[in-house]
Amino acid sequence: TDSKTKISVTELKKRSHIVLEEDAVAQEERFAKEKESIVPAFMRTEQVQENRGALRGSAVHKIMEEVDFIRSSQSEDRMADICAQIEHMLSQQRITQEMKELADVRMIGKFLESPLAARMAVAQQKGELYKEQPFVMGIPASAIYEEGSDQLVLIQGIVDVYWPEDGQLVILDYKTDAVTKETQLTERYRMQLDLYAQALHKATGKKIKEKLIYSFSLHKTVKV
Repeated sequence: TDSKTKISVTELKKRSHIVLEEDAVAQEERFAKEKESIVPAFMRTEQVQENRGALRGSAVHKIMEEVDFIRSSQSEDRMADICAQIEHMLSQQRITQEMKELADVRMIGKFLESPLAARMAVAQQKGELYKEQPFVMGIPASAIYEEGSDQLVLIQGIVDVYWPEDGQLVILDYKTDAVTKETQLTERYRMQLDLYAQALHKATGKKIKEKLIYSFSLHKTVKV
């Protein structure tokens, strides 16, 4: 009676203490160095910073969902192109003004210059780039709860992006966490990527070629 029969991937991460409470605060502090905050000191609570850190992550995810990777790969100036794409997203009301202001265009531009973005452009050209894909998967309760049983618990989540490559699947998760080492990401999010891999394998029957995290903070692709 104390165990949920349906749980999100996000809640599982929190249960496993993989996501540290200070992550969002640290992230906001890093951005604050680039742009001085106009909020009075007495209003700069951890809750406000945490909320803005979460909003910033959501803004980046939404923009990445809307990005045209083919157009970007063909542009001679990717930074100018992503700025133009974001303006178009705003004019079409696919993002809000707040999302535009929260997202770091330079970070997104650096990602679009990466070999990983080029691979995604190839997949999009084939019509095989799948973004923000929701899933629900059943796993034994014993895999989550210490005193669980073989009864199924439903796990729900959203895969940021995946695509087929060489007959297998590549899974990619975007992270805006303020980290200094790759291991901070692999330790926190290994379970999340493993669940995504299980769900996609069950749904498609395809093997998983790679489980990847792209860190906007490190400007690096991290294998999990």
